[in-house]
Amino acid sequence: MQTVAVLTDSTAGLDPQVAAACGIGVVPLAVLDETGQAVAPNTGAVVAALEAGRTLTTSQPTPAQFEAAMRAARTAGMREIVSVHMSADMSGTYEAALRAAQAVGQGVRVLDSRTLGAGLGQSALAAARLAQAGQSARLVEAAARAVSTRSQVFFLVEDLGHLHRGGRVGAASALLGAALGVRPLLTIADGRISVRELVRGRVRARRHLVEAVAQAAGGTKKVPRSSPGPVRLIVHHVAAAQAAADLREELQARLVDTPAEVVSIEIADPGPVIAVHVGPGTVGVVVTPVLAAPHGG
Repeated sequence: MQTVAVLTDSTAGLDPQVAAACGIGVVPLAVLDETGQAVAPNTGAVVAALEAGRTLTTSQPTPAQFEAAMRAARTAGMREIVSVHMSADMSGTYEAALRAAQAVGQGVRVLDSRTLGAGLGQSALAAARLAQAGQSARLVEAAARAVSTRSQVFFLVEDLGHLHRGGRVGAASALLGAALGVRPLLTIADGRISVRELVRGRVRARRHLVEAVAQAAGGTKKVPRSSPGPVRLIVHHVAAAQAAADLREELQARLVDTPAEVVSIEIADPGPVIAVHVGPGTVGVVVTPVLAAPHGG
């Protein structure tokens, strides 16, 4: 019998039908235009607005929104709640969830995933699988933490200006990325976006992205595997469907006949909030561990 509810936020990029089927409550962040009006919560609307030259920002959920979701879970019969969210170094979302948990009272565990996108989404899904299997809140939280801490993110953006305007990278990095065709391969380290390496040219940058993923997935003999056991690769893109499809093929070709245990390579929309901050043309890959199936309990 399930007694633990799982909550997350919309930067997890979960398909609404998948979230509903897994019993995951998703508290949304908002996308706002320059007038403060809400933009339709889908990536297509965000891309259209950005390409039209509009200035978009994002707004974290309020503690009241989180409290409402937590109380709804309690009303539905859940005795405990595990609420897992995007890195606290990128947003105040985690802090808002903490404040809500304090208002709701005991039995609410709030986890800073230190990541976002599919790293967060797969963390919430792993937690939900254990929750639906009737496991304790302690084990549900442990599953979420195991996935989030072992997930690795690598991505390339077309324009660092989006990340700079959102405060995710400094002005120096943005200017350097625009100079002489230098393209930074970005990652998430210690809960923050950082430059993994600088590469000249789009083609070379893609090759370096593929190699970074291969290393993280355990597909190279030169570097010790950094993500042990079976992994799932999630290819994210913003208005770059063909580039994402090509990247998936490149990854399949690179990882065949290697030690990597790749369960699947999927293509997924990262969602409108992430799209605002990385901009059109972005492609990236999230490497996430696949945990053993839970036993009923």
